[in-house]
Amino acid sequence: MSRRLRLSGMRPVGALVAALVFGGAMYCIWTRSSAVTERLSAEDDQVVAAITQLRSGNATEREAAKEALLNEGSDAALALIAALQELSRDPKPHFDLGNEVEGAEALRRYDSVPVKERNPSDYLSADITWRVKKDMIDLLGRLRDKAAVPVLIELTEGELHTSQNEYLHPPMRALVEIGERAIPELVEAVEVVRGTAAAAQSTCCSSLNDAERLPNVESQEEIMIARLAIVLGDIGDERALPILEKLFTSPRGKHSYASHYVKSAIEKIKTKVK
Repeated sequence: MSRRLRLSGMRPVGALVAALVFGGAMYCIWTRSSAVTERLSAEDDQVVAAITQLRSGNATEREAAKEALLNEGSDAALALIAALQELSRDPKPHFDLGNEVEGAEALRRYDSVPVKERNPSDYLSADITWRVKKDMIDLLGRLRDKAAVPVLIELTEGELHTSQNEYLHPPMRALVEIGERAIPELVEAVEVVRGTAAAAQSTCCSSLNDAERLPNVESQEEIMIARLAIVLGDIGDERALPILEKLFTSPRGKHSYASHYVKSAIEKIKTKVK
């Protein structure tokens, strides 16, 4: 069974870990991770207020919120994990705090423009979801809390493949910042990557049969191996060498896309541990 299936199949523990105002409506943020729930004490108004303030349109206010969260340590990390999980599940646009009406109108204007004439920066100025998610991910990396590793791996898996070359996406960068404490779960993610890719394709492409999904599964598997190899290489922990060397010595032609990244990761690790 893939790691993704084990995570998504957990029974909800029914613990309210934060309440944040997104887009003018109140969303109760729940977590399915018992480890997160057990470590989080009673609701911390300061943490909730700081996370909410990440939606501010004022850069100075956002920076102040970030500093406040960094000072809160693990409690902030747990609340950020829950908020990030909810934000990732929520398909609705989100707008600057206090400017929800203006943001919605700006998004309406953007949608009314012919597709060929649209400026992507206009969309990102109106719908701030990407900015808020990135800020949360960056904070989790800076907090270096091991509890963030599972959600960061899932976000790494979910990043769109938009380039011929892989690079450090924000959740990958955060995993590198967490460093050696993330190694066991990163190695496990590599070990179950085939099942994870198959589960993702089964969810997104249920109308296809197994044979029709196979090319997509193999492509997603290659992308994920490449991304995880980049992270492992940048962390530089020798515990990752066995799984990476096993991948690199796979039958000729297998992992052809990822092999460059796997080889590079092996070289980085061996250089670091000399």
